[in-house]
Parts: sequence; C-alpha cells; structure tokens
Amino acid sequence: MDFLRKIHDINKAGPLPTGTLLCTMDVSALYTNIPHAEGIFACREALTKWKEHITKPSATFLCNLIQHILTLNFFQFEDNLWLQTHGTAMGTRMAPSYANLFMGALEGKMLNSSPHQPLIWLRYIDDIFFIWTHGSSTLDQFLAHANNFHPTIKFTSEISPLKIPFLDVMITLQDGRLETDLYSKPTDTFNYLHWGSCHPHHTKRSIPYSLAFRLVRICSTEEALNTRFAQLSSHLQKRGFPHKQIELAINKARGTPRPQALQRRKKVLLGHREFPSCSHTTLRYPTSATSSKPTFPSSIYPIDAKRLYRSSREQHFADPPTSGIYWCVTPLHPTTALGSSPATHHNAKRVLTHQAHRLLGPLPTDVFSTSPSTYHAIHTTSFT
Repeated sequence: MDFLRKIHDINKAGPLPTGTLLCTMDVSALYTNIPHAEGIFACREALTKWKEHITKPSATFLCNLIQHILTLNFFQFEDNLWLQTHGTAMGTRMAPSYANLFMGALEGKMLNSSPHQPLIWLRYIDDIFFIWTHGSSTLDQFLAHANNFHPTIKFTSEISPLKIPFLDVMITLQDGRLETDLYSKPTDTFNYLHWGSCHPHHTKRSIPYSLAFRLVRICSTEEALNTRFAQLSSHLQKRGFPHKQIELAINKARGTPRPQALQRRKKVLLGHREFPSCSHTTLRYPTSATSSKPTFPSSIYPIDAKRLYRSSREQHFADPPTSGIYWCVTPLHPTTALGSSPATHHNAKRVLTHQAHRLLGPLPTDVFSTSPSTYHAIHTTSFT
C-alpha cells in the first residue's frame, strides 16, 4: 500500500527524465548479519530522537532488554545447544523493528557519503527500490560503494531501463511514467483456500473480494486490471468458488476508484496502555443480542464525564470524536453464546464484575442485572 501510494505521488510530480534506470536492491541475510553493538546503538539513537513521544519505558531500559534478547539466544540443533553470537534470530518478535532501525541508520550514512544519490529511494526493511538518473557508469560505482560501506551488510541488485519486479508489483517505465501491475513469482501455484473446505462461510466469501480489491490497488491501467480479473476468476473457479460469487466480488471491487482504494484509512485504536487488557476474558456475543441497554447507575458511570458507546459488528466509528479515553459497554448474551445453565450465568456475571472492578473500581452489587440479556463487557476505547 505505502509503496503504491509513493509510486502514485511520483507520477503526479511529472515525467521522469530520459535515461532513467529502475533498480532494486536486497540485503543478503540481514537479520543474521547485524552486529549487536551497532544494532543497539541505532535503537538507542531512534528512541532518544523520539523521547518526547516515548516516555515509558526509558530508552536505557528498552536497550537493556534488546541486549538480553540478542546475547541470550540459545537454540538446539540435533543433540547440541548453541548460542547465537552475531545477528538476531529471524523468528524473534523484535527482529523486524530492530533490523528496520539499524538499516535506517546505515542507509542515511551510506547515501550521504555517496557522490551521486538516487532520485527516489524507497526501503522496506531489507527490500529497496530506487530510481537512478545519473547514468549506468555512476550506478556501478554507487552499487560498489553500497557493498563496501559495511563489513557484513551486502546487497544483491537488479537493474532495468524498462520494467522490474519489486515485492508483488511489476513496475514498468512508460513515457516517463511508472505503470504498475501484479507480479507473481514463477513458483506461485495460486492454491487458495478451497470453497468446499470446513471454514466459516464469511471467511470463504471474503477471499474473492480481498483478492480483487488488491488488484484494484496494484494495477494502474484498465487493461492490466481486466487481464488480472480474468486470471483471478480462473484461479478461483479451479478452487471450487461459484462463478456468481466471483463476479459479485469483482464488480464490488471495481466500483472503488483506484485513488480512493489507495487512500489511508482512519484507524480507531481500541484499548489504552494505562488500563489492563481484558480481551482474554471478554465474552463473545451474537449480533442478535445488541438490542439490550446498559444498566449502569449514573453514580458509577457519569454520562457528563465520559461518553458511552454501544458497539456491534455492523457499527463503525466513521467520524471518531475528539481525542480521549471513552468507556464502551458491549451487550452480551451468555444464554446464546455460552449456554443456558445457572452456573454459566453465574460465571459470566463474575467475569464481567471482575472487568468492571479492574477498570472502574469497586461497584455496587446491583450494577449487573440477573437477566442474561443485560450482561455487558466493559473495555476502553482510545480515539486519537
């Protein structure tokens, strides 16, 4: 998405000059080639730079945690235990952010020390796309400079004056403009989930639309889009999807203009770091139970101090209110969701009371009605 938006902005800036070269670079084995000291230093610099926005935990505390993760990475191979002394494990949750910060620091120094710089430079962790306008001879010098800049970070590259693949996009230079189309690797078998599989119907129904909407975003020309729609329909029919279902999804995706499909969506952040998470204890509820109303006394739930929202699976916050933390009360129906036994009702009431106590403090005993249709889950919603 971000890459496609950047390409769209490049085209709006005007045609590219004659002799433009399309280039991609990829870091060879990035995660296992980041020196610990340099990686931690890059993280510390980034945390210090943004210290006005990140106050807790401190940069020192986070860097100490990173050092523990990097230096205590034990793993077993056959019958032997090993300790990784260089780089980070590829499966560690912090590895992508850690590698991204390291590469951000490295590329800044590398580009600033080069006599010639790319016109456009876009990096996504270890995958780089850039546009070169200084000729092929200076490009060779730039690639040599990049590969000699760091002892362990090496790059592979691909260059073309016409078209080049990057991620899942094929970029073509046509009359000074960048056209985009879908790129699939030769090994892609398009083995999507079969229509006859034992998955929820809404999961299978969403696959054609998601894939079709992805094509709307990627394909910049109508001709390419129609070709990819036809291929998508063929692939899905081979996986048992009904032709009517596929056509409905394609027509729905086609109804969204590409500029609109590339726009950023407004995000509504649920939860808040100052409050404990209750998601693991929140009871699930069907949409048929959303008609019940909250029964919170005003002494516990001052309406003038906090705003109340009822949520359902069909309701979205298209225009979020002003920034702040708001209490949300979600109606539950334990009879439908969990069963109708008295023990189930009692346990559900205990869970909800526990959530309310953690978030709001001690509550009177009559907050929750004994009627199963009026149980409510309590959580916080933060609008930013």
